[in-house]
Amino acid sequence: MKFFGISFVNGLGLTKGCEKTPKTIKKLIKINLKKIKTDRFNIKKSLESIYKEAKKILEKDEDILFLGGDHSISFPLVAAFLEKFPDGVLIVFDAHMDCMSPMKEPTNEEWLRALIEKEKINKEKIFLFGVRKIYREEKIFLKKNKLNFFNSFSEIKNKIRGPVYLSVDIDVFDAPLVPGTFYREKGGPSLGKVLNLIKKIKQLDLKAADLVEINPEKDLNFETLRLAVKIIETLK
Repeated sequence: MKFFGISFVNGLGLTKGCEKTPKTIKKLIKINLKKIKTDRFNIKKSLESIYKEAKKILEKDEDILFLGGDHSISFPLVAAFLEKFPDGVLIVFDAHMDCMSPMKEPTNEEWLRALIEKEKINKEKIFLFGVRKIYREEKIFLKKNKLNFFNSFSEIKNKIRGPVYLSVDIDVFDAPLVPGTFYREKGGPSLGKVLNLIKKIKQLDLKAADLVEINPEKDLNFETLRLAVKIIETLK
């Protein structure tokens, strides 16, 4: 697996600190982590840079992990993935839908809706795991846009056809497991369940993945970071 760090956040100030994750993870696990350059003072330029660099990477490599950063990086990453693989499938692990009304430069709260509305991703090829917090605006969006929610691999294994992109938001886990993230939600899955699911998804045509929303500044005793390392080792 090849690793790329993206030290970028666009979470309206709430995800500040997540940009430190790539550098911190590199201290905890021996990986060759290349850096995708961004400009923290220019959101538009940064998103464009992530998109362009991801396109280049996907043209020559597979089995890739992009390490964020917050979930806003998934907008340009998945857009680049879908350009390379128009029949691609998106699997998202997240406690939230991330389908609020899109802003001009998508943040971590509406990147998925921006993909649906701006990039015209096939909604039948989006699969969401772990979602348990849906805001009123998102419920309205759901009435017009049917998305696939699942709780076990058996529910999706016969539905997924084509190259796969996996996006893992660390807040998918039950709140006590991940002190090092801002948007924690109770009632999430255990580490064992998530790792087992990742192992099964690896059996599909998994081309690329991202891991986001880890905040070293908030992490208690490196609990969240150690959990992130286990995810990385499972993906390797």
